[in-house]
Amino acid sequence: MKFAVGALLALLAAQLLWEAWGDSLTFDETRYIRAGACAWRTGTVDLEVSNPPAVKLLSGAAVDLAGLGAGGCADDASFYRVSPDDLRPLILVARLPVIALALLLGLLVFWWGSAMYGGLAGLAGLGLAAVEPTLLAHAHLATGDIALSLAFGGALAAHWRWRQARRRRWLVICGLVVGFGLLSKVNALLLIPLLGAVELLAAEGAVLHRVGRAIGSTAIVAACAWAAVCLVYLPFKQSHHDWGPPLAWVAPPSWFASLLVPLGDRGTGHLNYLNGLIAPGNQPFPQYFLEALALKTTLGLLALVAAAALVAARRRDFAGLLYLWHPIAVVVGSASLGALDIGVRYVLPVYPLFAVAAGSVVRDVARLRLPARMVVAGALLAVVASSYAHGQDRIGYFNELAGDRPEQYLSDSNLDWGQDAWRLRDWWVARGRPPLSTAYFGTLSLDHYGIEAVSVQPAEVPVHGLLAVSLTRKTVIGDTQRPYAGQPYRFLESRQPLARIGTSIEVYDLG
Repeated sequence: MKFAVGALLALLAAQLLWEAWGDSLTFDETRYIRAGACAWRTGTVDLEVSNPPAVKLLSGAAVDLAGLGAGGCADDASFYRVSPDDLRPLILVARLPVIALALLLGLLVFWWGSAMYGGLAGLAGLGLAAVEPTLLAHAHLATGDIALSLAFGGALAAHWRWRQARRRRWLVICGLVVGFGLLSKVNALLLIPLLGAVELLAAEGAVLHRVGRAIGSTAIVAACAWAAVCLVYLPFKQSHHDWGPPLAWVAPPSWFASLLVPLGDRGTGHLNYLNGLIAPGNQPFPQYFLEALALKTTLGLLALVAAAALVAARRRDFAGLLYLWHPIAVVVGSASLGALDIGVRYVLPVYPLFAVAAGSVVRDVARLRLPARMVVAGALLAVVASSYAHGQDRIGYFNELAGDRPEQYLSDSNLDWGQDAWRLRDWWVARGRPPLSTAYFGTLSLDHYGIEAVSVQPAEVPVHGLLAVSLTRKTVIGDTQRPYAGQPYRFLESRQPLARIGTSIEVYDLG
């Protein structure tokens, strides 16, 4: 068993390092890494407040300790103004702390799955987590998504252990993990009422007694979590709406500034795109995350998860319903009620729970009849085959239901987050560095990656020769509201692309 766990973790680490080397900077990473590195240099933690600082500080510390941050802190362009040969290791080093968090998440899936359903279930859950493409896609990026997933899984597992052992140290551990989540993304606030509801449903006795137990345990978790948040902010200056000490010591103003960002985004800022349409008035698509999960999850895992849900209901697996299926429903439901339909990453915490639940099906495979065993084995093989058939660029992974034009269904971080600049450079160099025009969806200009190109707007600038277009530009264009394949890119629909770079860039020959 130990050898198998070690082998799966080694496989996971190798894949993540490979993908971290292959992907260029994605949209949020550009700001995260700069903000983290500059926080250590300047002592100011809120140079970028879209999310709290945990992953930023970890990635920034890795960059500064490696001595790779050569630029200034004024803006992204100056911070990343290094040679392309130096930029690539800088990005890789910044992603190493997140890769470490992903390995911890894999260990958590194995430990919790083994504790709930047995060693074989834990091993199967770890194996699924090690190959599921959407989880791998964000497990090597310097953003808060995998950290939030670790916090959700860790908090639920620690609370489950508290219910088993009734030792308060597990509540303290749970609280510290929730604190890490709050320092990664403010969405972790959802954990506090979620854990309170779990305690209320799981407690025994009269209603008032159950309510008292729920309030007491949740208060311990919340107090430990908030203490962790305050301690991390304490050594840093906070320039964003700083109300000064001593209030700032117990209510970090920068954390509250991060809390306000998604509230502001609910009204403006992001365009919600689904099935070739942009929602009018930035209204959410109620079915968005269900469809995103259906298209961005391997069909094998979807089959195993459906089987696990049926088994849990049939066997009345109360612990599984409370700690796996209830949180899955809450995470997907709360995201569906929001107005940020821009990526399956907003429900990424369900994937470790999927892995643990799917492991419970594998646990009983030896006792199943031969046809059922063949179905389970086929589902496991389908996960592996679908994942590795997609290659290195898993940010743009879609399962077989999406066909070869997934941009007709989903866009933004589901498909094109700026990750293919290195691959475009390799293609461009291999063709002899021809003149190139680009409409690239990324935060850095392509000259940072060593590509000599002219950035254009095809509706305004006549384009001749080669044009490289990011798919997000063809779907959600800047801050304008246009349908799929709208102007200024509609003229490309009658043309066949010369090449598809990774999953996110198409090159057209307009000569």
